[in-house]
Amino acid sequence: MLRKLSQRRILIGAMAVFILMSLLFFIYWKTSNNAVIVEKVNKKQRGTDEIQVSDSKQATGILSTNPEKENAQTSEKAPDDNEIKEALDFLDEIQQETQDERTDTIPNGIASNVTTSQDEMIELVREGISYYDSFLESASVKFSLVMTSNDYPGIPRIPSGTWEGTFEFSGSQVRGTVTENATQYGGKFEETQRSGTHEFANNGETFELLRDTPNGKKLTRRNKIMHNPSHDPRFWGWNLSGEEPLVNLIDRLDIKDIQPVEWNGSQVYHIKGSSSEAGADVYLWLNPEKSYRPERFVYSLHSEGTSQVRVTKDFNFQEVAPDLWFPASAQSVTTIINTETGEATNIESATMTLTDVRVNEHIPSSRFSIDPPSGTTVVDMHSRETYTVGEND
Repeated sequence: MLRKLSQRRILIGAMAVFILMSLLFFIYWKTSNNAVIVEKVNKKQRGTDEIQVSDSKQATGILSTNPEKENAQTSEKAPDDNEIKEALDFLDEIQQETQDERTDTIPNGIASNVTTSQDEMIELVREGISYYDSFLESASVKFSLVMTSNDYPGIPRIPSGTWEGTFEFSGSQVRGTVTENATQYGGKFEETQRSGTHEFANNGETFELLRDTPNGKKLTRRNKIMHNPSHDPRFWGWNLSGEEPLVNLIDRLDIKDIQPVEWNGSQVYHIKGSSSEAGADVYLWLNPEKSYRPERFVYSLHSEGTSQVRVTKDFNFQEVAPDLWFPASAQSVTTIINTETGEATNIESATMTLTDVRVNEHIPSSRFSIDPPSGTTVVDMHSRETYTVGEND
């Protein structure tokens, strides 16, 4: 449906160029020859709109509507400013009709006046997500992540600090560089400072991690992906997971309700569902005008005892290509709610900022593997080998 609409918009654009070029040609011809007759645009026609240009002798037979006057000489009649204005107004009407049709036709079920059932809305959402997923093939992004945490009885405390770097992906292939300056809590030591830079890459088959150790650089190769999904910009609003399509999350939900509502000045889909897999209630606010991405995502873990964990994520988007909206920033807050008193305590927060976003540029496949420098210890989990780069060269 959306592809057909795009084709219609291209056709309308071509018609607009044709009409305007014809008008310009008429003005030139009128000045040079003073013998041009322009047939008025017929407003009743919805298909092809033509401006017929001919010399006065040929136009005599074409424009005559009375058979008895076919042989009579037709006097010159050049269109005045009103006629030109009418033609331009007609062009504006076509463009407005196209915009109105787009508003009614785009599968969001919100802007149109057609009553849409719950099942139909869910299907429209699935189609919309998949449609815009096809717009994004690859990207390279700079990111900055700031996380803070507080102690709370019975809840493991996450690290606090900053993580900055770059992230690239093309399909299932990824590469990233991360510099961290953070504090780790728990374990053998109450607090451990973590700082340094590591690189990771995944070519779709093998995951590689290059990092500094007290004994020098170490590269590990394995099948299992080990990078932190929170360093993947897609995690922050595009698909909420890093690699899986957003529609997979929708499909795994037991959807209780879906309604069009207003959110931050936009008409969005508000989905209420639950996940038995995660043991949580899930809420989504999907904006059809921003590539069907979630402006807000909330999940509330089913309470155990008197404490309930709720995570709220708000996303902001930027248009990085026509009709393609990609995350620009995000905020996440984790709250513990006392189910007896209703008291809420924020224990974790995170702010992600994404800059220098470049999408759908060619990234060579060689980028998704790491060439370790000389002296690096390589631990290959595939071949079960351990060796030092350059040692046998």
